[in-house]
This record gives sequence, structure tokens and C-alpha cells, in this order.
Amino acid sequence: MLTKMRRLILVVVPLVAYACAPSPPITTTFGVFTVTLAPDSANLGIAGPNGSLMDGLDASDDVGTPASDNDDAPPMTGFAVRDVSTTTTMLYGAFSQIDSPNGPWRVARHAKWTGGAAPVALVADDGSTLATLAFSTTDDPAHLVVDVEPGNGPERRFSWGFGCSSNDHFLGFGAQTWGTDARGETIPIWTQEEGIHKDLTTDDPNGAWYLVGRRHSSYMPLPEFLSSRGFIGLADTVARSTFSMCGERADVARMELEMPVKVHLFFGPKPTDAIGRMTGVYGRPRVPPAFAFAPWNDAIFGSANVRAVAQTLRQNAIPSSVIWTEDWRGGDWAGDNPNHYALKEEWEVDRTLYPDFESVASDLHQDGFKWLVYFNSFVEQDSKAWPETQPNGWLIKGADGNPYVFTDGKFENASMLDLSNPDAVKWAVSKMQLAITEGADGWMGDFSEWLPTDATLAGGSGADLHALYPIEWQEAQRQALDTVGDGVERLSFVRTGWLGSPPLVDVWWPGDQQTDWGADDGLPTVVPVALGVSLSGISTFGSDIAGYQDTNSPPSTKELFFRWTELGAFSPVMRTHHGSYPKLNWSFQSDADTLAHWKRYAMRHIALAPFFRTLAQNAHDTGIAIMRPLAVEFPDDAPSWPISDEYMLGDALLVAPVETQGATSRAAHLPPGTWFPWSGGAPISGGDVTADAPVTEIPVWARAGAIVPAYPDGVMTLVTDPPPDRVIYAFTGADGSFTENGATYDLKNAGSATSPSWNGATLVACPATPVAPCVTSDANSVTAYVTGSGTLDTGAATLTVTGAAPATQEQIVVRH
Repeated sequence: MLTKMRRLILVVVPLVAYACAPSPPITTTFGVFTVTLAPDSANLGIAGPNGSLMDGLDASDDVGTPASDNDDAPPMTGFAVRDVSTTTTMLYGAFSQIDSPNGPWRVARHAKWTGGAAPVALVADDGSTLATLAFSTTDDPAHLVVDVEPGNGPERRFSWGFGCSSNDHFLGFGAQTWGTDARGETIPIWTQEEGIHKDLTTDDPNGAWYLVGRRHSSYMPLPEFLSSRGFIGLADTVARSTFSMCGERADVARMELEMPVKVHLFFGPKPTDAIGRMTGVYGRPRVPPAFAFAPWNDAIFGSANVRAVAQTLRQNAIPSSVIWTEDWRGGDWAGDNPNHYALKEEWEVDRTLYPDFESVASDLHQDGFKWLVYFNSFVEQDSKAWPETQPNGWLIKGADGNPYVFTDGKFENASMLDLSNPDAVKWAVSKMQLAITEGADGWMGDFSEWLPTDATLAGGSGADLHALYPIEWQEAQRQALDTVGDGVERLSFVRTGWLGSPPLVDVWWPGDQQTDWGADDGLPTVVPVALGVSLSGISTFGSDIAGYQDTNSPPSTKELFFRWTELGAFSPVMRTHHGSYPKLNWSFQSDADTLAHWKRYAMRHIALAPFFRTLAQNAHDTGIAIMRPLAVEFPDDAPSWPISDEYMLGDALLVAPVETQGATSRAAHLPPGTWFPWSGGAPISGGDVTADAPVTEIPVWARAGAIVPAYPDGVMTLVTDPPPDRVIYAFTGADGSFTENGATYDLKNAGSATSPSWNGATLVACPATPVAPCVTSDANSVTAYVTGSGTLDTGAATLTVTGAAPATQEQIVVRH
């Protein structure tokens, strides 16, 4: 009997041990991605060929439950869901969104998956399904799609947590002013006004939230990020979302989304590869007309002043291709403030200020200018547009079916066009095309972030269409521009957008910066915004030089104008703005020094147009923007990831604008390699440097192997094509190549000539006025004056030009 009992124990114990063993991980490969699930803990990780992309997290009780503990604590776990009601209030384009939980976070304790295309069921302790995940790839094996669907309960708020290491960095999230690296940030994504100044300490709607922006308030926030692990993550949603990138706990990152939703992962491993894949799906930037890359000058206060500004530019031989006139539809000195100039909310020319609009347009065109005007999608009750739109039902509506009326930025009663209504779009297009008929060549397409969530539109609710309204506004502008059909080049420029904007947008500007040096909303915010939107495919970018918003800021100063001008010259678009206090703000005409400074940098900017135009075409072809974060070009250089006050122009130039009042030098980081000061001098090695920067100078470096084609002095406009002559800057130390306008320039870091030669013939020294072929040289450069195609051999390097017309005059500057 004893023996039989021992045998029974020996048999039963192994069975019990087997029954309690953890379920083995389940792994499935989707293209280049490997998804691994530990069913017993709902731990789901995603890896790529170079290692883990998203580290899975075990189920955790760290979710703020029970309710009495801290019901609003974020869930520090792999997956959780919640039923939430949200109260939304809109004032002056800013939004207060207050969540009221209808229950605690419910944690996915387990998961069920048979692998492959079958959905992953995320399961609570009681066995109910909280949500499902279905994985798939597209024709591109480096593009993973995750369909997230709600489960059996009422919960629609979904939290997906993943591990965060000390080496992780995250760029992107659209137009963010606080910086570029989102590590440590918790970012709500909702399109709205940025506000007048910003409270950088909070996103909570407290105090004067409807006027003062919150930390992450943004005209164009986007639910996407570039990870230093080599991929882009993107949530395809129009609902409010939140991304916490190690911001709530140092070892946890989290996406909080509304179900159903698709999450996309685009693998690189290089950032340029990931960006190329993402923009291949969501759209790549347009190539704007050539005139976009010459300086733009604003001119207001009527026909005589517009003509005077144009005359000043031409008489002083200052390059410019654009005059833009914001008050073409009228302007007023606002209320009791004699310095604040506000636009009239009309959709047509103001014949008091511009009685001869057509004649002004004709004169500007003859002088080599395009003339841009202004539109937005508001319709004020007291405007001429109200009786043209309201009786036809072309405005957004309230719950009672009447026009939805709110207080606009001028404190007037206004509504918005219902751009989901084709007839309203036709009306808007007719107004914009009337402006074209009268002589306008495009416009600022302002606003579009104000759509109230409780409005009703022909195409759906304001909540569902809020994020898409900027797209509808951009589509209306495209229709107005693209259906004229006369072959004339025109453009619009906008400040708001969403996923899918890049193919619609000619030029993007970052909105209404303050006329100051503030880190909250002044000059230092321009570069972070440019770098954030660049990762979405927005490429042709330029800011309001010297800022726009004067409320609670001093008028722009001479020093601020100088520094912003320098930044503008090394941006794709260089454009002035008069600001909201135009008689007090500094302008390019304020004194002789400023006029000379503006001319000098306007010449630098237009000279770079061949470089900018080629980069714009490359952006259209690849999705890689003209301005880009250092980390996009140097992903293996860890110090480059957090930098928000430097940027690359293409892969060639590094720009470090001065953003501090009174500074005459600045610290800068140069990634590994050899760098040449753009203004001249010996090359230096990468690392942390201090650059001299008197108020008239901006630190810029060229990378070894870079080639930058430019126009020679004397080009005044790009409305018509200038001669094909070029100045070609080449920087030795590495091989390089650049193709533009049918010509290709190839740099080889080796040569054989004993003296500089062109096509094998030794070049003679240039006379005082160079006559090709000839050469000059100094300690750090060789400059050859030649014509057509051929090879310059400096002895240390060769620069070969192919495809140039025989009569093309070239000044080739080889730096060594």
C-alpha cells in the first residue's frame, strides 16, 4: 500500500507542476518586425532588425486604483482601458478639455493570441476582453499597422505603455515650441491657438487659459514621433490623444488614444529611411514656385505705401520677389489702443485703402514682384460675407440649427465657413479666384484651428472634423489656386495642419510669435517648431521676421530684427511682418544700418535659391525636409538628439542662430567630422565649440563634402528665371555630389595637378576684375572662374561640372 501511494505522488506532482507552468511566449514576424507576446502578463514587445523598438511591460497595479487612491493617475502598465466623458470649451481658439472618468482604469492582465494575423485579445482578470490588436504589414515590409479595436465594455480610452531606457530620445509631435526632444514630456495632441505668451509649467486649463497658451498648445500638433531606436510611431486619429515619453515615470512611455485607432510603425533604421516611408504613405511636400525662395516684404496702409515699399527695394538694389499685403481687405486701429492694427474680416478688396488694386498689381508685376494678400475662414456677422453665406446655410451650426456664433480675436461675433459643404467651398473658391482676377498671386491662408467641437457641419460633428478642418481649408485653397488654369505661378502659406497637409501646403509658417526673446513664444521658439513639423514632411518654412504678437511684449527692437533677419536668410522662406503694432515695431526701413543689414542678408538668401530649390525638389521626392534636426543626419551622435537651437539645411549646412539678447557669441555642437565656417577660415573638427557672433553675423558651418550652388550677386527677383550663372561652393575632406537645374557637381577628395587647372589646362592668376578662365587662392581656398562643363583640379581635390550650358559662367570656390 505504501508503495502504491509513493507511485501516486510521483505521478500527481509532475502534473500539478505542468499545470502551473507559465504559458510560453508567442512570436510572429510581420515583414521586418517581430512581435512577441507573454500571454500570462500581457507583455507585448516589438523588435526590428536592429533590436527592440518597443519594450513590452508586464501588467501592473500602478494605475491609480482604487478610485480613492488617485483616480487620475496614469496607468504604468502595458495596456489599460477606461470609460471617460470629456467636457470641451472653446474660447478665442483655445480649448479646455476636462475628463470625467466613469470608472477606474481596467488593466489587461492576460492576453490571448494564436499568432499570425489573428487579433490579440487583451483580457481583464474577470475574463472580459478590453481591446484587441491586429497586426499586419503593407507592401512595404518595414511598415507595421496595428488595428486597435474596443472590447466588450464601454471603454474607449486606450493606454499602450512600453519601456523607456536612459538612451531613448523622441523627436516630432508637430509644431512644438518648448524644444525638440520629447523625452520627459507628456504631450496632449489637439489643434488650437498657441496663445499670447505661454505658461510653460502646465497644460491644465487654469487661470487665463483662453488667452495665455499652455506648454504644449500648438497650431499643428501631430500624433507622431521619431524614436532614436530607428522608427517612427504614428497614431492615425482625429481624436485628442496624449503621448508621454518617459514623462510620467522615467522607465515608461505611453500612448493614450481613443479606440478604434490605427497605430503605424515605420522602420528605418536611419531616420531618413523612416521619414521617407512615413511620408510615402501620408504625403510628401509640394515644390513651391521659384519666387518663394527670394525675400518677401510686407507692405500695408494702402496703395501709396505698397508702391513706396516696392520702390525702396528696387532703388536700393535689394532682392525681393514678393510683396504681401495683409490689409488688402481693410484694417482698423483697434478700439482705445492707437497702436494696435487689426484686419477687417472681409473676403474682398477694401476700395478705400486700395481703390486702384488692379493698377498696383500691374505695377508690382512689371517690377518683378508677386503680390500676396490674406484670407481666413471666419465670417463676421457685420461683414459683407454674412448675408452671402448665412442664408444659404454655408456656416457651421449650433445644436439649434442656427449659425454657431462665437467671439473672434477682434471681440466681434463671428462664425466659420462649413468647409465640409461643397457649396460653401465653391463660394470661398470664387472669392479667392476673384482676388486672383484682380491681380493677387496668392495669400496667407490664416487660422482654421478654431472649429468648436459642439458645432454641426454638413460632413459631421465638430468633434469629428476639428482636426480635419485645416485640411479642408488647405484643399479649398488648392482648388482656388490650381483651377485657374492660366499657367501663372501662385502660392498660399498657412500655419495650421494635420496628417496629410504636406502635399497641400506651398509654404508653412509657425504662427504668431511674440516680438521678443522669450523662450515661451519669442524668437527661440522658431527653430523647434520648424524641426518638429519637418518630420511630418512640411519643408518650405519661414517665420514672421521680428515676430507678430505685441500684446504683453515690447515692440520689436533693432537687435531682435537683426537676429531674426539672419535666421530668416538661412531659412527656406525669408519674410517680414509688420506685427500687430506696425508703427512701433522695427522694420527694414527703420534706419540706414538696418536697411544695409537687410540688403546684405536678402542678397545671401536669394543667392542660396538654387540650393533651396533643389532641396525642395528632394523633399518632394524623398520626404526629407529642407530644415532638419541634427539627429536626422547624425543619428549615432547622441548629443545631437536634444539640440533645439541648431539645424541642418539639407545635409550640407549647419546653422546656429543667436537667440539671446545681447549675446555676441554662442556655444554650438558640431557632430563628428570636419566643418568649415561658412564665412571663411580654416576647418575645424566636430565637437562643442564657441562661435563668435557679433550682432551682424550668424554662425553657419559647411560639412566636409558639401556642395552648395548659388547665384552670383545682382539677382533681384525670381519671378522670372535669372541667367544660369553660378557660384559653386565645395568643401573638401570628403567626396560629395549635388545636382540642380540640369547640372551635376561631383567633388572628389583627391587631385593630381601641380597648379590649379581646368580641363587639364593650368589656370592663370585672375586680374583685378576676374575674366574666365583664371584662378585666385588664399590659405584656405581656391577660386576658379570658368565656363561650361569641365573639371577643376586644385591638386588636393577635383570638382567636375557636367550638364552646364557652354556659356554658363561659374565661380567655383573650393575650401580646404
